[in-house]
Amino acid sequence: MRMPLLMVTLLMVTAQAGMGATEDDRPVTRVFLPPSLAQLYVRQAIEGAMDRLQDPECRQVMTDFTDDAGHLLLANLQTLDQSAPERLSDMLFVDASDEPACLDPVTGAYTTPGSRVVFVCAARFATSSAPLSGAAGEILVIHELLHSLGLGESPSTLGAPTSAQITRQVWARCGDAHTLAYRNRQNWTSVLEASTKPSIRVAARPGFLR
Repeated sequence: MRMPLLMVTLLMVTAQAGMGATEDDRPVTRVFLPPSLAQLYVRQAIEGAMDRLQDPECRQVMTDFTDDAGHLLLANLQTLDQSAPERLSDMLFVDASDEPACLDPVTGAYTTPGSRVVFVCAARFATSSAPLSGAAGEILVIHELLHSLGLGESPSTLGAPTSAQITRQVWARCGDAHTLAYRNRQNWTSVLEASTKPSIRVAARPGFLR
């Protein structure tokens, strides 16, 4: 029997990812999409999500949900002995454009609870009407990170929150109002620290981290 194309692709990228990481590895090396605008947006979304997860308030979203056994997602992350950005760097983002799930125009990506493989509906990242670029794509990546830590989703998982409920909570914890304030605090702290050091004559220029 012929193996489905997505399964072949998944086996190939999993083998490639398992060959060993180096200190220079970055999350963008785990995006398995053909060169395209969608690939660029996915890479930017992962980097932006990691940036947002530097904010302690954003990371609190992992205390807002549990897996189907009642364990906090944060506890599951701690069991892996990883930080949230490290977990993201271990995840694989695979093109699933030809899969039935991507026929739904509102689906940007999907996975199963506990899996580190995220299937990406590439067209949703590059559509001219509402591309998943910027904040929307970054929030989606954090949404999928929560699933990778064991979060189920209704209606597939009984008693789990819906996709919309998960996304709303990610926005509440990690949305721009929180992350921009955090970035500003971090940058101005750097400015103040630099300006109080006698050996440093020019303070760091304020600006966003991204």
